[in-house]
Amino acid sequence: MSQPQLLLEPLSDQTKCRITSAFFSGSLYDPAQPQLWDDYFEYYEREIRRLCIGVGMSASDVGMLAARTHDDIILITQVLSGSRTQSRLTVRDELRAQHFGNNTETEVDRAMDLTVRLWLMINVRDEVSSVIIPHQNFVQWPEDMSLETLVSAHVCRRSSLQLSSRQSRLSPQFTVANMVKLCGLQLKWTESLEEHLRLDRRNKELYVFAYKTFLVQCLSSRNRGRAGPMPAPHGGSNLNDKIVPPAFLRETITTLNLLFPHWDPATQELLSGHNQEFHTIPPFAGPRRLDLGEFNYQWRDALFELYEEVYLAPADSWRQLWVDRRNPHQWYTFWIALVVLILSVVSCITSIIQAWASVKALNLQIAGG
Repeated sequence: MSQPQLLLEPLSDQTKCRITSAFFSGSLYDPAQPQLWDDYFEYYEREIRRLCIGVGMSASDVGMLAARTHDDIILITQVLSGSRTQSRLTVRDELRAQHFGNNTETEVDRAMDLTVRLWLMINVRDEVSSVIIPHQNFVQWPEDMSLETLVSAHVCRRSSLQLSSRQSRLSPQFTVANMVKLCGLQLKWTESLEEHLRLDRRNKELYVFAYKTFLVQCLSSRNRGRAGPMPAPHGGSNLNDKIVPPAFLRETITTLNLLFPHWDPATQELLSGHNQEFHTIPPFAGPRRLDLGEFNYQWRDALFELYEEVYLAPADSWRQLWVDRRNPHQWYTFWIALVVLILSVVSCITSIIQAWASVKALNLQIAGG
């Protein structure tokens, strides 16, 4: 076996194969088709480089971490998966006792947080490292909480929103491309699964988790696990556990298909401008889901907020009034009323001019008489 790669070294194809095998339950990385994984491994390497911001660490001493190599990350993933119902404190003690006895608690904690970010794409950090990416939400993992509870509490939350049949129905025109064009919505991208569909009302910004390949592979790993595949290297059937429910993964993929339909020219143009191609990645799961009652996780709440606060909000500029034809009756009524108003103003001005001209002509006539 080749020498384990240090974290800041460029990833080799062999290391990528080991990572995908451990994270997604099977040797999925194909060096002949690297583009399938480009987005994910760009994120993976970028997240590791961020550890060096402002601290001047080298490849052999990166960010005060217990983990020094990618194999260390895989090892921690294996321990976290097997101890997913144990508290953070218990897992940390296990890691220190069996693998990282020469490291401090802080170094092991930060290695655990990094592993969760790389493995599950959930932005778990402490307050000190959160300053690396300012203005981004992050999740803190308490000492007495298990990883399974952390994920269910902060990421895979069940919706308690009760909606009537009428409130649950969405317009077929409910797409991000339409809301960008008609409602002034601004599109932002996030690398954190828990931030997906977060709406910043003040700035009218929608955050979207666009790593569809990651979601699809997480879901596929569950299917491979049930089919009983050959054991992956490093014991990796990690994403076949119950940390992230498959129903949650399917719903997340469905939100992307709903808001970014692959067949829509406006969506294609919008995403082309953002250098995104996730809308072309299957599965597409048949017709778009336009009933919020079909969503059981927090995406129901997020989509309802987006629909009410942005899509159904009245136009707030003349440009939006001009291009927004979602309600033809309202559009024609407004513009007919505006035309009548303009004609009335023109008629008044014309009457005033005519009256002035008549008075002037009368005065000239009197002066000439």
